[in-house]
Amino acid sequence: MKQIILIILSATICFGPSVALLVAQTPPCGRAVVTVGGSASETRFIPAPPAHVKACVRKALLAVAAKPVEETDTSIVARKDMRLWEERRQQNMAAGATKREAVPGSYEGTFQIELAPELRDDIKGTRVAIQFKKRRGFIGSTEQATPLMEEVACLVKILSPTDPRSTPAGSVNETTKIEHRSVTLPEGTPVNLVLTDILSSTSAAEHPNDPIVFEVSEDVLIDGTVVVRRGALGSGKILTAKASGHWNRGGALEFEIQNVTAADGQVIKVVGGRNEKLGGASGDVVFGGGVLGFGLTKGLDVDIRAGTGYKVQTVGQYNIQVGG
Repeated sequence: MKQIILIILSATICFGPSVALLVAQTPPCGRAVVTVGGSASETRFIPAPPAHVKACVRKALLAVAAKPVEETDTSIVARKDMRLWEERRQQNMAAGATKREAVPGSYEGTFQIELAPELRDDIKGTRVAIQFKKRRGFIGSTEQATPLMEEVACLVKILSPTDPRSTPAGSVNETTKIEHRSVTLPEGTPVNLVLTDILSSTSAAEHPNDPIVFEVSEDVLIDGTVVVRRGALGSGKILTAKASGHWNRGGALEFEIQNVTAADGQVIKVVGGRNEKLGGASGDVVFGGGVLGFGLTKGLDVDIRAGTGYKVQTVGQYNIQVGG
């Protein structure tokens, strides 16, 4: 009988856990560790339009190591992805979870997400139903509907329903009238941003010239006047991007945040948002022989969750025209 060698690859063979350098980064809603808990089926009312909720569902799937495979106007079917599962496990451990706590549920299974418009207490919103079914014969927790629902609800709150590229200066509050005046925005003014979509080393390597889109997460006030609005556009640039490869080589991603848009449309240069990450080695179980089995194993990509926060500072002094 031909002998089959089982090789279990350590998660520290290559680059180890992802690292971040030279950047103040915070996970979406402060949740660096996303793992199992709650239930396998959950229904919730979310006070936001269905289109916005659906977009946030797509972005939230990374947190539970799943990818969409089918989609209609009112539903999404997503399947767990082994490589994302291992990536999520390593990221949970890097964030302080124990080996047992870090496991993001069963690595084989399917999410069924249903969305429907709903009116509750005179508030228009969306009824979201999530169910996770583990693939028969695989071990691991099925309590994964709740973590996904929490990530969706988080993203709905912190991301604008409008693409910041369509309203780069942010939405104007029509009920508030401000007298026209010039306000000085000093150098070094802090600005908080969030990443509007998932950022992956693979997609960045395929489209290195595409800008990275952020949005301002809090109004920037000078003497009580909003000079940079919440929801305003922030832009970044890919510096280095490499997809993961064989021989357990992890992906690489380096980018910087370059500017934000002020309330009067001026483009403001910022600094402090430079970020460098390396993907880890894969922990996949591989059947094969010796070096050949190892060589066929791909490392892990770098995937950053939508809603990840960054703190930058303005460069130079600007006169912002507000009101009018």
